[in-house]
Amino acid sequence: MSINLFLHLSKLTIAIFIFQSVLLYGLKFIGLYDHPNHRKIHIDPKLTGGGLLFILSWIFFSGFGGVLNNLYLFIAFIVIILLGFFDDIKMFSAKIKLIIHSLTGFLMFLGNGGFTEFFGIENNIVLCIVTIIYYVSFINIVNLIDGADGLAVIICSIILIGVIILGINYVFAFDIILLVLSLLVFLVWNIKNSVIFMGDCGSNFLGFIIAFYILKTGFSVFSYNLFIPFIFLIFLPFIDTLLAIIRRLKNKKSIFAPDKEHIHHILIKKFGLNRALIILSTVQLLFTSISLIILRGNLW
Repeated sequence: MSINLFLHLSKLTIAIFIFQSVLLYGLKFIGLYDHPNHRKIHIDPKLTGGGLLFILSWIFFSGFGGVLNNLYLFIAFIVIILLGFFDDIKMFSAKIKLIIHSLTGFLMFLGNGGFTEFFGIENNIVLCIVTIIYYVSFINIVNLIDGADGLAVIICSIILIGVIILGINYVFAFDIILLVLSLLVFLVWNIKNSVIFMGDCGSNFLGFIIAFYILKTGFSVFSYNLFIPFIFLIFLPFIDTLLAIIRRLKNKKSIFAPDKEHIHHILIKKFGLNRALIILSTVQLLFTSISLIILRGNLW
């Protein structure tokens, strides 16, 4: 990394920190809190809606991440952000969220933000359906790992850094760097004994934006040889969701039924939050690295 680039990123990080600090005080003024219940591990009310801190940072400093030039993409991003924010205020039913998530996936397909080929299939109806399922799934797998201070931020940052490396010369690289910086700054307030949670506003957006960037990295033409690297790239969110579905089906419960048996819950009980974060981050970093090696050969 050149000195000029380092200085530029340092100044940008400071600017993002100041920007998010102002937003944080704004959210404190509004007083939007997440109250503890049987499915959550915090015992005191915590400020939520923190996703707005890194979302608005990303929008402000990146000019909406290059999606302004496409009306369908722009509408989809606005809808997913507003849905998450209002869901933090007044929880919507799973059915309503599924419908809106599906709608945004449809808009992404219309805006060329979906699959262009899937295992050799080029039929637009099939590709549209697969794209909708893809975005709905991504939103939910990120939401499921957002169950401990700092966890979703760290895991998503690792995945995004992997995406940057995969598409090092492509047009969205700087936008992703801005998003990672915004997430790392947000981590200051979201790590152990957090001041604020990202809420559904943040997790919905992260699932959505990561899904979008992965497709734009080269996965939009999806083939058999991409399947394993794709799973490894998003390993922890994927495996945690898969185990949750198997567990709930085995117990004859809805796959949408919340519980406290996710991987992070088990590790936190056994090792505490800090060690659990280190273990989970290391696992994700390992599998993301393997994915990069498979896709790009020997990177080092």
